[in-house]
Amino acid sequence: MKRNRIWKATVLTTLGLLLIAGATLAQPGGGPGRGRRHGGPPPIDRIFERFDANKDGRLTQDELPAQVAERIMEADADGDGAVTKEELEQARQKLGDRFLDRLFERFDANADGKLTPDEVPPRLADRLMKADADGDGGVTKDELRAALRERRT
Repeated sequence: MKRNRIWKATVLTTLGLLLIAGATLAQPGGGPGRGRRHGGPPPIDRIFERFDANKDGRLTQDELPAQVAERIMEADADGDGAVTKEELEQARQKLGDRFLDRLFERFDANADGKLTPDEVPPRLADRLMKADADGDGGVTKDELRAALRERRT
C-alpha cells in the first residue's frame, strides 16, 4: 500500500516537472502558457525558434537558460556539444516510450496490451479513453502515442 502511494507520488511529481518545464519553454516572453494550446512539452520547432540564437539548427548550452540547459543537452546523442531537432525528437520519443512502458506495467492488470477504465484510477480513465481511436473501450500504446502526437500539433 505504501509502495503504491510512493509510486503514484513519483509519477505525479515527474509529470508536474515535465509540465512546468514545458510551460517555461513555451513562454514567448509573456505569462505562463501564452501561445500554447495544451499542457505538456512545447513543440520542438518552438524550442528552436526561441533558443537557437544563431539560427544554425543546433542548440548549445550557451544558448539555453540554465534551468533547461542540462535537460536538453542530455539529448546530444553524438556528443558534439549541440542538440539538433532530430536528436531532441529522438530523446522525447524515448522518454515517452519509457513512460508508456511504466504506465502499462503498473496498470494493465490482465496484460492484454490495453488500458481500460476499470484498470486505471478514475481521474486517469477519462483522459486516457479520449485516445481510444477504435472505440473498443481500451487504449493501446500506439493509440496513446498517436493522441500525444496529435496534441503537439
